[in-house]
Amino acid sequence: ARLREREISGRFDMAELMVSGGFDMAQLMVEPTVSDALSAWMCPLSNTGSVEPRFGVVPAVMGASAASGYELELLLNDLAAKFMVQLDASGEARSDALVALQHSNLVLQCAVSPEGDLEVHGPMKGPGLVPGLAFNPLGCRAVQLALDVADRSVAAELASRLRGQVAAAIDSPHANYVIQKVIKVLTLQEVPFIIEELRNFGLVLARHEYGCRIFCRLLEHAAGNEGTNQMVESILPETRDLVFHEYGHHVIESVLEHGFYHQKAHIVAELRKGLLRNAKVRSVAFVIEKALLYSGKTDQQALVSDFTAFSEDEMAALAKNRFGCMVLRALLRTSSEVMKPRLMGPSVLPRLKATKHGKHVLSEGGLSDLLNATD
Repeated sequence: ARLREREISGRFDMAELMVSGGFDMAQLMVEPTVSDALSAWMCPLSNTGSVEPRFGVVPAVMGASAASGYELELLLNDLAAKFMVQLDASGEARSDALVALQHSNLVLQCAVSPEGDLEVHGPMKGPGLVPGLAFNPLGCRAVQLALDVADRSVAAELASRLRGQVAAAIDSPHANYVIQKVIKVLTLQEVPFIIEELRNFGLVLARHEYGCRIFCRLLEHAAGNEGTNQMVESILPETRDLVFHEYGHHVIESVLEHGFYHQKAHIVAELRKGLLRNAKVRSVAFVIEKALLYSGKTDQQALVSDFTAFSEDEMAALAKNRFGCMVLRALLRTSSEVMKPRLMGPSVLPRLKATKHGKHVLSEGGLSDLLNATD
C-alpha cells in the first residue's frame, strides 16, 4: 500500500489500493472447530503445531463487500473479545493468546463477487491475525492490549504483521490507534517499516484526520529520528496554511513542543505575520499558545513584544474575542508583568469584564479584584 498525495474529502482514496479485477479482495484467517461453511478451508492456528486451537474464524476485513462484511465483522468481534479476556489475565492464558497472535500466519485468499459469492483461493502464507483484528472496532483494542503486555521482541513481531499496510491502517478509524500504540511502545529501530512507509508523505499526514495523530506520536516519541525530521522539514514551507487547517494545526503544535530550535523559529516567524488577525482564529490561537510555552526564549520575547506593541483598540479587539482571550491568558502565564498593565487600559478592561472568556482572563491573571470594581 502507498499513501496518495491526493485526498478525497479529507480521506485517502484507498479503494484504488484494494479493488482488483472487479472484486473487493479480503483475506480470511481461519482455524479449526467453528464454521461448517468454511470447514474445508480451515488451517492450523500455529505453523509450529505447538498451540492448541482456541478461537474461531478470523477475517481481515480489508475492503470486504457489503454482502459479506457484516458476518465477518461479527466473527472478528467474537474473536477479539476472547483475546481481550486472555490478554487481561495473567500467566498461561495471556501467554497462549500472545503465542496465537505471534505464530498464526496461514490465511485464505478470498474474493467476493458483485453477486455476493465467496470464492476462496488458498490457503497461503500471510500476515496472520493481527491485520484482521487491527481493522476491527473491538479487535484494534485487543491488538493494542497485546502490544502493551507483550515483551519487546514479541511486540515487534506482532507489529511487523502490519508491514505494507501502514497507509491503510492510518486511513482506518480503528487501525490508526494500533499504529499509534506501536509508535508508543517500540522504537523506530525496532519497527523501521513505519517510517519507511511514511517519510515521503509528511504533508499528506498532517492534513489527514487520523494521519495527524500518527505525525504527532512520531514527534512525541521519535523527534530525533532522521525520517521524522525529514517529514517535519517537508511541511515547514506550508506552515502558514497548516496553522489554519483543522488537522494540520495539531502537527504544528507538536513541532513547537518537540521539534528542533530552527523548526520552532520558522513557525514563530510565520505566526508573527498578521498576528492580530491570527490570534482571533481558533486553530491559530492554539498554535500561538504553544509557541509562547515551547519556542526559544528569543522567539517568545518577540511574540510578547508584538502583542504589547498593539494599540489599546487592538488589545480591546482581542479582549472581546473568545480565542483572543485564550491568547491573552497564555500571555499572562508567560509574561504577566508586561501584560497586566495593558489589560487594565480604559478600552480593554470593560471588554474583558463584559464577557465570560474575558472574566476568565482576569481571574487567571490574578486580577479578580477588578471584576467587582466600578468602571
